[in-house]
Amino acid sequence: MGVEALLPFAAFWLVAVFTPGPNTLLFTWLALSQPRPVVLSALAGILACTTLWGLAGLFGLIWLTAQFPDAYHAVKVAGGLYLMWRGAMLVRHAFSGAGLPWDAGLRLAPVPPGRAVRMGFLTNLSNAKSFAFVTSLFASTQIARGPLWLGLSGVALMVMMSGAWYVALMALFSRPAF
Repeated sequence: MGVEALLPFAAFWLVAVFTPGPNTLLFTWLALSQPRPVVLSALAGILACTTLWGLAGLFGLIWLTAQFPDAYHAVKVAGGLYLMWRGAMLVRHAFSGAGLPWDAGLRLAPVPPGRAVRMGFLTNLSNAKSFAFVTSLFASTQIARGPLWLGLSGVALMVMMSGAWYVALMALFSRPAF
């Protein structure tokens, strides 16, 4: 198994990257409302967690879920609770009489870069879609059964493809027309 194994791996991950989910929602929201340093901070959090997901997939996420079948359900529940909490905060703010947290210029109250990193990381970590895609990715392509350099190349490819996608979204959504 050699470099050619990365082609189906990349094709599968491309589907994962293009499939909208909580990461895309958070990133788009920040790209439309925050300055680029904050958006790039969120990207750093998302990519740090993508690296973590990739390494977990490479080094035994499939084994872990086989040994602890409730782990997948716990990730789904934690992800759902996190998203419900984020939604509840928006609803609570809307019903407080203050409206949505935008000002007249459609800018969100400033998000500190450190908080944006945490938001990106935690959104990705609690994303059941990421868990499902990563476990499927490593199981279906069998890249984890190849040499270590190939698996690590796959993880690097995941991070680079994700980063390129989010940078393209940032460039698009931070344009004045949006």
